[in-house]
Amino acid sequence: ITYTWTVSTVPVISTTATSRDLGCNPTVTAPSFTVADGCNAQALAIVTTEGVQGTGCAKTQTWTANYTNSCQQAAVSSIITYTWLQTPALVLNSPDSTIINSCDYADQAAVDAAFATWLSEFSVTGGCAPVGSYGQPVAPPLCSGGTTTVTYVVNDLCSSPDVTETFTVNPAQKLVISCPANKTVECGQDASALFAQWRDGFTYTGGCLNATVTDLTQFQMPEPGQPLVISFTVSDNCQTVNCSARFFISPCALCTYTQGAYGSEGGRMCDGTNGGLSTEEMIAQCLSNSGGTITVGQPGRSVVMNAPTAVDCIINKLPGGGSSIELSAGNFDICSLPAAYLKRGRIRNSLLAQTITLSLNVNIASPSDLASFGLQAGTIATADPVGGCGTSTPTERVCGYYDDFGVWVNTINEYTYRTITAAVVNAINPDGNGDKTVAGLVDLANRALGNTDGIIGTEGGVSLSSISNAVDAINNVFDECKIFIGWDVAPCPAQPVVASKSIAVASGLSVRTYPNPFSNNFKIDVKTSSNEDLQIKVYDALGRLVETNSVKVLNIEALEIGNNYQSGVYNVIVSQGTEIKTQRVIKR
Repeated sequence: ITYTWTVSTVPVISTTATSRDLGCNPTVTAPSFTVADGCNAQALAIVTTEGVQGTGCAKTQTWTANYTNSCQQAAVSSIITYTWLQTPALVLNSPDSTIINSCDYADQAAVDAAFATWLSEFSVTGGCAPVGSYGQPVAPPLCSGGTTTVTYVVNDLCSSPDVTETFTVNPAQKLVISCPANKTVECGQDASALFAQWRDGFTYTGGCLNATVTDLTQFQMPEPGQPLVISFTVSDNCQTVNCSARFFISPCALCTYTQGAYGSEGGRMCDGTNGGLSTEEMIAQCLSNSGGTITVGQPGRSVVMNAPTAVDCIINKLPGGGSSIELSAGNFDICSLPAAYLKRGRIRNSLLAQTITLSLNVNIASPSDLASFGLQAGTIATADPVGGCGTSTPTERVCGYYDDFGVWVNTINEYTYRTITAAVVNAINPDGNGDKTVAGLVDLANRALGNTDGIIGTEGGVSLSSISNAVDAINNVFDECKIFIGWDVAPCPAQPVVASKSIAVASGLSVRTYPNPFSNNFKIDVKTSSNEDLQIKVYDALGRLVETNSVKVLNIEALEIGNNYQSGVYNVIVSQGTEIKTQRVIKR
């Protein structure tokens, strides 16, 4: 009888692995198990797993080891579970560092909007539940500029990457403004050229290209005695600078008289200060201011006028006429001129007569502003003085215009114009300051009479008649003490532009003053669709309120205005509700 049996103990499964969390994105290696079994030294555990489990990033996998020996003794199962996070790649998106110019944005709100758009370009993809944050950055200030540094930090279950970018605002260059110095135009200076040069002196640098700048073309050269102040302002979206300068044309009242005036014994003259001078008194004053003697021509070919005997002789010899010729040889007193110099007792040489006249004119006052008056090629414009001789306020010129009724109102107080040719100006010798002046014109006329260049009929390359015409121009343009306005001032249109044949006054307010100019009083003709009372205000040329009236529309035709006004220019403002009309009237 033979017995067999197996001596065994319960098998034991063991492993060095432990259930644990493997962290983020690990390399997962299955655990290994060993079996202790007294019956089978080569025993192997049976390991089973359902594979990786879980949704999203959280993963888990469990391994179970079992073993049963030949005696049907089962080992205690060994279970190992790994957990981990399996995350996709984390991608940070960011805008490029950006630089903008403050000039390209209207205000801080526009910069803030651009900054917000830029911030919106920060984003993240991938990862597991990533959360990005850049804090609460603010845009740099529009005007002073600067840089904002933004760090975009992302936190997910496995990592915390970040990216840094910058947003920069470049401020505009500082605005620097430049104004010309205050300018006063003296008598005889080229006001037009000086005004253009002065106005061009308003400049600026820096700022934005789209800066708003005072439109200088709106400013025109002022009338003499009326200062013009230009306030020059430059503004961009961050800066405003301004400055002011004054342009002033000194009223320049110069007195001349024509040959006819000096040849009229019963005349009444003014020297710019004193009025009521007789012709004799004026000539005597001119001779006195010249030192008692005036000589025209050149030594050896001249006419001499000595006080006091020359006074009556000048009156008797002027006005002159005839061709402009050189003087014959000899120095002659005005009272004993050769017969060849005269025709019916008057001078028969236009250049001689005009030169005598201008020589008197430049000596009306001492010192003589007329003598130092600067000349240039072009046309001189002068105005009558307000109130006559002795004032420096020019009478206002009103160019012709169509009124609201389509009626042409003629030009009033047009300037006096005379032209000096370039040839004559070129022949004048400049003074010590390099200026061509009336005194230089007198010198040219004297050289011409004395035939200084030895060429008959010309002097300095210009004809004697041209010289005579220039002298005559000066004698006439300031006749009876006129105010210098400027050179090459455009005259009022000689012919009116054709007006519309019909003037529609369907509604609103239309106003016409008549007669204009007026001698005693003027009336107002009104066309209106309203019955509201008319408010009438009259201002003088200095802006002072002269008269005010409130009139019913039905009574306007009976209103007479201006009976007690002084001669001058007045502005009439007629208003009815919100409608306002302005008329300019002149009392003779």
